[in-house]
Amino acid sequence: MTIDPQAGPGFPLPVRILETDDGLAGIGADDFLFAGRPSPLAVAFISPYLDFPAVTARLRHLGGATPVLAMSTAGELCSSGLPGPLYKPAGTDWTSVVIQIFSPDLLASASIHTVCLHNDDIRQGSPTLSRDDRVKRIVRSLASVSPSFRLDARDSLALTFVDGLSACENYLMEAIYRSARFPCLFVGGSAGGKLDFKHTYLFDGRQVLENHAVLAFVKLAPGKRYGVLKSQNFRKTGTSFVVVDADPDRRTVATVLNPISGEVIPFIDALAVVLAVPPASIMENLKGHTFGIDLDGELFVRSVARMDLETGFTTFFCDVNPGDELHLLQATDFAEQTRLDIETFLRGKPPPLAALLNDCILRRLNNESALADLSGLWKIPVAGFSTFGELFGININQTLTAVVFFEDGDEIFKNDFVDSFPTHYASFSNYFIRCHLNRIEILNRLRSEMTRRLAVHFGASAILARGIEGMMTESTNVRRTLDSIRTTIASELATEERARQAERQLADAIETINERFALYDKDDRLVICNSQYRDIFEGSGEIIKPGRTFAEIARAVGEHGLYGYEGEALETFLAERIAHHHRADGAGHLHQIAAGQWTVSREYRMRDGGIVATHTDVTELKRREQEIEALKQRYKLILDSAGDGIIGIDTAEAVTFANSAACRMLGVTPQLLDGLNYRRVLGGMSAAEDPSHEPLDGEAGETREATFTRADGSAFVAEYVLAPIHEEDSAAGAVLVFRDISLRKYYENSLVDYQKELESQVVERTRKLSAEIDKRARIERALRDSQGRLLAITGSLFEGVLLVDDNGVIVFANSSAHRWLGIRHLAERELDEVLRLQIAGAEINFIDSPFRQVIENGKTVIDDDAVFVTESGGRLTVAYATSPLNEGDRRRMAIVSFRSIDALKEAQREAFQASRLASVGQLAAGIAHEINTPIQYVGDNLQFVRKSLGGLAEVITKLKTLLDETHHADEATRFFGDKDIDYLLTELPQSITESLDGIDHVAHIVRSMREFAHPGTATKVAANINRAISSTITVSRNEWKQVATMETDLDPDLPAVACFPSDINQVLLNLIVNAAHAIGSITPARLGVIRISTRLDGDFIEIRVADSGPGVPAALRHKIFDPFFTTKAVGKGTGQGLAICRNMVVNKHGGEIYVEETDAAGATFVVRLPVEPDVD
Repeated sequence: MTIDPQAGPGFPLPVRILETDDGLAGIGADDFLFAGRPSPLAVAFISPYLDFPAVTARLRHLGGATPVLAMSTAGELCSSGLPGPLYKPAGTDWTSVVIQIFSPDLLASASIHTVCLHNDDIRQGSPTLSRDDRVKRIVRSLASVSPSFRLDARDSLALTFVDGLSACENYLMEAIYRSARFPCLFVGGSAGGKLDFKHTYLFDGRQVLENHAVLAFVKLAPGKRYGVLKSQNFRKTGTSFVVVDADPDRRTVATVLNPISGEVIPFIDALAVVLAVPPASIMENLKGHTFGIDLDGELFVRSVARMDLETGFTTFFCDVNPGDELHLLQATDFAEQTRLDIETFLRGKPPPLAALLNDCILRRLNNESALADLSGLWKIPVAGFSTFGELFGININQTLTAVVFFEDGDEIFKNDFVDSFPTHYASFSNYFIRCHLNRIEILNRLRSEMTRRLAVHFGASAILARGIEGMMTESTNVRRTLDSIRTTIASELATEERARQAERQLADAIETINERFALYDKDDRLVICNSQYRDIFEGSGEIIKPGRTFAEIARAVGEHGLYGYEGEALETFLAERIAHHHRADGAGHLHQIAAGQWTVSREYRMRDGGIVATHTDVTELKRREQEIEALKQRYKLILDSAGDGIIGIDTAEAVTFANSAACRMLGVTPQLLDGLNYRRVLGGMSAAEDPSHEPLDGEAGETREATFTRADGSAFVAEYVLAPIHEEDSAAGAVLVFRDISLRKYYENSLVDYQKELESQVVERTRKLSAEIDKRARIERALRDSQGRLLAITGSLFEGVLLVDDNGVIVFANSSAHRWLGIRHLAERELDEVLRLQIAGAEINFIDSPFRQVIENGKTVIDDDAVFVTESGGRLTVAYATSPLNEGDRRRMAIVSFRSIDALKEAQREAFQASRLASVGQLAAGIAHEINTPIQYVGDNLQFVRKSLGGLAEVITKLKTLLDETHHADEATRFFGDKDIDYLLTELPQSITESLDGIDHVAHIVRSMREFAHPGTATKVAANINRAISSTITVSRNEWKQVATMETDLDPDLPAVACFPSDINQVLLNLIVNAAHAIGSITPARLGVIRISTRLDGDFIEIRVADSGPGVPAALRHKIFDPFFTTKAVGKGTGQGLAICRNMVVNKHGGEIYVEETDAAGATFVVRLPVEPDVD
């Protein structure tokens, strides 16, 4: 139907909305014309349950000069502007097509282009291209895009439609902005489809596309303007997450930053905390929520598709990048917000003319109950579709974008977005730059935090932290960087686990120090203290009370045995402790208390004479000192057991330690090395004040070689590594690790000759390998050629061939399989979708079919008479064979070869009919023979009677004469008169003559029947065609005598023709009977004419059968020889006669049969037979 809400005289619609079905019922070529002018653009929205190629082919034909774009949808939107539903019904199956046709009064021009998205790897589920490489490839594809008019954002825009399963919307947009060639708004959506997410289609006016985008640059006609509405029913909740680990190709997010600690945490765990629910309940609690990114104050929604608790990945419907800040959004009232957004957008603007809508499928699915509330909202003709994603400068979800057209003859139209578009263009373009910067920023944050933590955690192992920092600087791939960090940390932990354990314990002890505080007045009486000070001794809470002097408290503690002193009297210990307290000089004094605890006390004198006392529990520190001493001893043992020399060097180049291997290689003792300049040590212990050995150089961690001198003056070649030690970002010295490689150098020199010999052998082996490679290349080429030949062979086979795996998926199909099944795409489809085997009237699934059984049991199955039920529901009678295909030691596939036997069955029916006709012919010949014998003797007897009657007449005449002579004339006359002798003598000869004529006619008919019913022969025989025609005319006389006269013009010099006489008789009979029936169908009835002529034409004899009937319409002439085609009424004809004629003339005799093209009344069938045909 055509939606024309305001059409009328003087008010032509700028947009025509057509709503129809897959047959485009009610749509004609005139719908694409406006006052005789073709539309510059039509956009069609097609249900995914229809045959997309078939519908677009019909649209292209109807559109004529109008370019037609089309896309599959997840539902259509359509409104006339009058009250009624905006959202067309969509469910598990629907058949609607909505077409929006733009008038040339609205759009001046349209320029359509296609762009390849280079996303095969994403579609296959294994992305291999980097983001930058993919964008660069799309940029190269865009190089061929050149709009046919100058782009101006005020009157030009790009309607952009993308394959909805490509996952490349933002790659396309980044490529567009990177190319810097298209200064206009890109708005549109991604093609929708079924919710099984298998296919989405686009049509660019010429071809059906996947993995592409279609760009339709449109320029508005003078006096027309456009505005763009963006409506979404969400608001920020105040919660957001900074994304760390994300995969834009797969559209997944794994981790985010903890905003407080800076730690990297799983996104699912972060959501569980925010929502206060277990991970398994997150999706349920996210109902009514979604996420979005903020782009200069504009929200661009990013909707969650699913969460995988096992892998930790959250999949979105739109790409999310590392560094993006995902804001948690809460839904508002859908219908109210949409209505408010539209009213606000239209306020202050001239009346709109029409609109094109792109509406996310999620808005339809999540707000189904509220869709009816949007009825009548648009007062203008609008059309659009439910998309798999929208485009508004960049990719977006759960949003309605509408391009609305206005009349602006007075040039007063204002739209903030369009008028300030350069700012928005810069914002869209900068989004992708910011994505890159965000990735760098998140890496910097991770690097800084990781470096800080590692430096704190490992202490002196800051080299490791700096190595990781460098690692993070070199890579912008967050996941790869984190994996490298984890690997590096694991390596460090594996080698220094015990040392780090000790360091962690010491760090924990320092972190848990609790200061004990007390204030004494000038009289040394306790004023106040904290609980730690009061409970310094077990049970001292009753002793340490305000008002008591320090001496009283100390003595009470001593009397209770709470001090842990040894070796002296209590009074002596107390006197020293009280004296230390009274000095109050801030010096620390170590004391041991009961239960083996240690504390350091410090007292400070105040101006008023009072004392501040602090106590620090150093019990753990004392224990750690003992452990560190033990650790030092262990490290010394480890270093001394190392085979490499290890020397520690301070910032003044002095040796701080040397292991046993270093002393042994240098010929000195450890005590002698301590404090010496390392260059003097490496130079042979020269007594000179200034070391003579050159200082070592090289980058940290770089392995180099140098000559070292022993204490006895002998030299050796050493391989060394000089690694700096950093403490708190400053150099604290270095570690020199070296080994004696003199022996290795000797062997290296000895290996030179071996190396040359090896190189010679390598050259020879390389030559042989090259020969082997050439041979292998030839084999591979032969294999490829063989594969090509195999494909060519299968492609040329008459039988259809399918290769089906054990899951019932078609792996390969040849061209004949496509032809027999009538399906364009077979590969990678399930066999049950394409065909089902029918057994005993029931359709069998693959799992229960012989195709699956041959894979299991390895036995070939052959069926010469089976039925396939095809995808369209049609029945195909076939003969098929299915055999297993082995791969290695397993049967993984089945080969199914089949061919239609419909033609064979038809041939069998024809053969049966021919057999019956042959039987009838033989019977007719027998009957003719049986009739011929009595006819002959009847004829002979009549001849005898006629001759005898003549003699009898003479006798009677003579007798009459004699009677006259004997004077009995009167009596004879009376007697002859009574017996009518004269009458009988006159009439009997005539009756006998007529009887003989009848007998001759019967004999002629019998002879004709015998000739017409002559049994078929296995080989061709010479036949007189004129005689065959005469016999057929005689046999068929009963068919034509009531409706036509028969005229013949037979060439008497016509040569005999080698043929199958019975077949030619059948052809002539069919043509004569058809001619008689055609004349008999004329109303009112009149006597017609059938003309049969023969002539010799070169190497052919030509038979022409013409009639004066109604003739054959020109439109049907190419179909009348098709089997089962008939122009007769139901029950009057089978449609087989002319098909049989064509088969006998063309296939069996190598001749021709056709209807002569003429505008005159009647029809003329021409049969041409070769005089000397090729021997079969």
